Amino acid sequence: MKIILAFFFLTLGVAFAQEPHQKKAKSVDELLEVHNPNQYQAIQKKANYLVIDRLTAHKRTRLYEGDVFRFKTNTGIVFQEEISEITDSTFSIYYYDQMDRHLKTFTFRPDEITKYYKRTHGEKFRWGLSWGSLGAFVPLAYDWIYYKVPPAQNRGALIGIPLIQAANILIMNRNRYFNGKRFNENTQLKIFKGR
Repeated sequence: MKIILAFFFLTLGVAFAQEPHQKKAKSVDELLEVHNPNQYQAIQKKANYLVIDRLTAHKRTRLYEGDVFRFKTNTGIVFQEEISEITDSTFSIYYYDQMDRHLKTFTFRPDEITKYYKRTHGEKFRWGLSWGSLGAFVPLAYDWIYYKVPPAQNRGALIGIPLIQAANILIMNRNRYFNGKRFNENTQLKIFKGR
């Protein structure tokens, strides 16, 4: 019976499988248009783009029109907006002012930016109280079940529970730490011209 089922599924798989040479490969332009439309439009229009150049790490991050750029200016104001326009020496963003209920355009030069953020800036602090925080009680339950030590008498576990919960809070808020990078001689913001 096992042989018949194996033969049946094998023939079923071969019958409906498509040969690799029958598939038509997508071009690089089609893949780029699907996966990164902002980069595709910038390449088609030969538009300028921003580059965060990290010289010590030998890495470059490209930002195109329509990408969200999180940064801090030299006046201390933090912006998290989409890039609306990139010229030869400046870039612009649209900022919705909650007080005036008006859409404003701000234009910046690269030397006015002092810091950039990799992730969303200003997330609220999470205390780590969730179903995962119940994991702090696992050592207490383990000692109670396996070693027959009542929870009230287990001093080692009672000290460990707050430590585990404190580590849980740090893990829940890991995106808040080491988020910002300052621009200096090793990390620079540049504007490149499209080809």
